[in-house]
Amino acid sequence: HTVKPTTTSAPANRYGHSVVTYRGKLYLFGGTLRDGRTSNDLWRWDPEELRWAQLSPHQPECQNELCPPLTASGHTAAIVDNTMVVIFGHNPDYGYLNVVQEYTFGTNKWEIVQVKGAIVKGGYGHSSVYDPVRHQILVFGGYHSQTTTGVVVDYLYSYQPHDRTWTLLAPSASHRYLHSAVLLHRVMLVFGGNTHNDTAFSTGDKCFSADLLAYDIECDSWHTLSVPSSSYLQLERFGHSAVVYNESMYIFGGFNGQMLTSIVKYTPGSCRSFSTPEKCITSATGIKCAWNPDKKACQAFSSLQCHQGYPHMSPKVSGQPDCAM
Repeated sequence: HTVKPTTTSAPANRYGHSVVTYRGKLYLFGGTLRDGRTSNDLWRWDPEELRWAQLSPHQPECQNELCPPLTASGHTAAIVDNTMVVIFGHNPDYGYLNVVQEYTFGTNKWEIVQVKGAIVKGGYGHSSVYDPVRHQILVFGGYHSQTTTGVVVDYLYSYQPHDRTWTLLAPSASHRYLHSAVLLHRVMLVFGGNTHNDTAFSTGDKCFSADLLAYDIECDSWHTLSVPSSSYLQLERFGHSAVVYNESMYIFGGFNGQMLTSIVKYTPGSCRSFSTPEKCITSATGIKCAWNPDKKACQAFSSLQCHQGYPHMSPKVSGQPDCAM
C-alpha cells in the first residue's frame, strides 16, 4: 500500500536517484527532477514516524573546481560503516562522472575522495553491491562516456572504500545498463536491463532483457542462469529495482514498453542435490556451492565460509575455494 507522510515537505518527483538504508531509515540522494534539472539534495525517511526530512550538510567553503555534493543522476550508493558511498552518475556540467562522493552520517559532511588504482570511466545506469566479506563495492555495467558519444559496457570494477582503490575484474561479456544487482550466497545476481548497443546496423541487442547473470566473487567468473519461460510472467524489463529478503531476490517495477508494477521473486537452487565433488563445484544454480569432504556433501559456500579463511573446502589452491566453474 502507499504510505502518506505526516510532513508537508517531501522530495520532489524524480528518477535516477539512489536510496540506501542506514540504522532503520532511508536516505534518498540526487536524481533528475520533473523539469529536467539534476539534483544534489539529500532526504531522510523515517518509516516509523512517516516523516521526511531534508538534510543540509555542514560544508566548509570549497576551494576546488569540484565541490561536493555534485548533482548526479543514474549513480549508485552503498553504505559502508557510517558512510554513504556515491559512485559515478551523470552531471549536466561535467558529463559522466568518474568520481566517488562520500557522505559521513556522524559529521553530516560530503567529500569527493581521492582514488587510486585502475583508471575507470564515468558511467550512468550501472549497478553496485557491497561485499562485506572482502570489503569491496562491486560496480557493474552502465552507459559509459566515449570521446564524443557513449557505449553500454560489460565492465566490472571493484572499489575498496577503506583505501579508496579501484581494481578491474572479469567482464561479463554481456553489456547492459539500467539493470539491477544483489548479493546472495557469495554470488552477485544481475537481472534484466537495457542491452541495446546498436547504431544504424542492428546486431540484435535487446532493449528489454530478462537475462539473469551470476558473478562468482571467489573465482572472478561469470555464467548465465537459465530462466524458465513463462506465458504469464513479463520478465523483460529495465529501470527496475531489486532487493534481497529471506534468501530470495525480489524485483519490482521497470519498463518494457509500458510501466510495470509487478513483483518477481527469484529463489536460487539448492546445493544438496549434487552428489559428487565435480557436479557440486560446476553447478550453476544461482548459489555458490562447495564440496564438504568431511560430510561428503555439497553445501552452500556461505554456510562453510569462515571470514578468516575457507576451511573444509575441496581446494584448487590451498585455503581457497575450487573454481572449476
